[in-house]
Amino acid sequence: MARKLDHSARISQMKASRERTDEASLNSDKRIRMRKPTFMNGEVIVRGGRHKCVIRDLNDTGAMLTGTGIHNLPDDIVEVITQSGRRQARIAWRKLDCIGVQFVS
Repeated sequence: MARKLDHSARISQMKASRERTDEASLNSDKRIRMRKPTFMNGEVIVRGGRHKCVIRDLNDTGAMLTGTGIHNLPDDIVEVITQSGRRQARIAWRKLDCIGVQFVS
């Protein structure tokens, strides 16, 4: 019986730890508004070149984009084309396979 209680106590501790980690992750997110998950085709225009991308999440202040070579785009202001139109943006962050853009207009 004591062994079963120990197992239950460990599960409770793990859940509490996970909740603290999830809360810390939310607090470290610098977004002004939460983004809506999407999976739509888009394009990024920079220095006269077009790069196809997939818009993975989106809100009225920014988006996360994935695509081949997307992380190699220059830091300049870019134009992002979505199904709802064109938006000027700046690259806010980069990872190996995606970028985050913040809309500036």
